[in-house]
Amino acid sequence: MRVGRLILLSVAALLFAAPSAQAAFHLMKVSEVYPGATGANPNDAFIELQMFEAGQNLVGGHKVDYYTDTGALLGSYTIAENVANGESQRKILIGDTAVAGATPDFVVDQLGDALKGGTATGGAVCFPDAQPPDCVSWGNFTPQAGFPNVQSANAPVIPDGQSLTRSTASGCPNFLEPGDDTDSSAADFALTTPTPENNNSPLPTACGGGGGAPTTTIDRVKVKGDDVKVKFSSDDPDATFECKLDKGDFKSCKSPKRYRNLDDGKHKVKVRATDADGNRGKAAKAKFKIG
Repeated sequence: MRVGRLILLSVAALLFAAPSAQAAFHLMKVSEVYPGATGANPNDAFIELQMFEAGQNLVGGHKVDYYTDTGALLGSYTIAENVANGESQRKILIGDTAVAGATPDFVVDQLGDALKGGTATGGAVCFPDAQPPDCVSWGNFTPQAGFPNVQSANAPVIPDGQSLTRSTASGCPNFLEPGDDTDSSAADFALTTPTPENNNSPLPTACGGGGGAPTTTIDRVKVKGDDVKVKFSSDDPDATFECKLDKGDFKSCKSPKRYRNLDDGKHKVKVRATDADGNRGKAAKAKFKIG
């Protein structure tokens, strides 16, 4: 009977854990594709992914696919491991052996030869495990059946020495947001000078908030008997909050937060805010005493 109960608990734990694991990689889009230059530096090609929510850095085991102009699968790269930084807007750089300007997070030897040789007049790159799957296509690319994300219009052919870079102009010009993707590569991407950025590159400045994470203020702590009521606010009116009492974990909360039937003695509460782009601010702290 005890074994059966343990099995049921284990299955339940897996069921509850699955969504969190899934949510740790799929809010990601292809942000830049550079097939590489010819001549002096032929191995400088790269593919760049960008997170648009926090916590999307568990990418190990997920792949990036690239296609010929006829829609045939040209090659795939399976990301070798997770990346360290998972804040919203972080990037992941998959590049050949001689990328100029940033060190790739993952090196794919002869990526440039594959992209230049197979996608000169058209092609596509996809991150199929995104939700929905995300692709950019260019030139005279024609998808085959089963292509993960058909674009309504292809971006132009990529000239030698230039890249296709995703536009982020729909909301905050500095941030990649879901609304920046219209499933039209012609509208969503532009030809630019290559600007590779890896997972350690500086984050862009947030719009409308002074360039930083939201600030939390604990406005009032009211103790009545063995109960306490904590009122708090943020300089970002759209921020969400997490609260933590003593040695407990941070949990989602709203103001005012009530704690009941507390033990006598000293206590400490912490509250932190997170904005819509996943930027988490420093926790505000307050101490109080029961009894």
